[in-house]
Amino acid sequence: MKQQYNKSSSKNMAQVINRKDFRLPVVIPIVLYNGAQPWTSSKNLRDCFAHSDLFGKYVIDFEYLLIDVNRYKKEDLIELGDAISSVFLLDQEVSSEEFLARLHIILTEMLDRESQEAKDIKNWLEVILEDDIKKDVMKIFNATKRKGENLVTATITRTLAREKAQIRAEGYAEGYTEGKIEILYLERNWTIEDIAKHLHLEEAYVQSIVNELGK
Repeated sequence: MKQQYNKSSSKNMAQVINRKDFRLPVVIPIVLYNGAQPWTSSKNLRDCFAHSDLFGKYVIDFEYLLIDVNRYKKEDLIELGDAISSVFLLDQEVSSEEFLARLHIILTEMLDRESQEAKDIKNWLEVILEDDIKKDVMKIFNATKRKGENLVTATITRTLAREKAQIRAEGYAEGYTEGKIEILYLERNWTIEDIAKHLHLEEAYVQSIVNELGK
């Protein structure tokens, strides 16, 4: 809209605005939501204000268009096959392995990897992704069509192995912490509060572990 206005000279724009039949362009409010849980807030603006009923019709009100990214089905987004559906496909809550598989689908079935839309998506991902997966994603974008298939397969395998290693490490750390809590609570008779302070944990977490000990 702004670009359209910029095409007109200031003089022409002033003439348009001063016409009696001039009307403002339509603006449609849109909320783009990519959270894992379903959207539960009201879609009417006046419901966001406290005591809006006291001011009746003078409270600004409209219903916004909600785009709940994670409610779209993968198959439907792939079938649409455009840039917007590609972004939604990558913005859903999925594993790293699935993310890379979807990127491969986008670059082989939905978009031309040399198109401006694909380049825009690449720039977007380069900004939002964490370093551990960003390198793999950039390799897929930069690969030639011929090498892309093997590269994606190798990248997914490597990413999956990295995720499994991380899960094992997190499980070990979790078990190690629980073991410390058990010793301090059962053998040394420390209080929940003292254990939480000593291990730098939330008291609620320590309490949950103690509850599982059955004491």
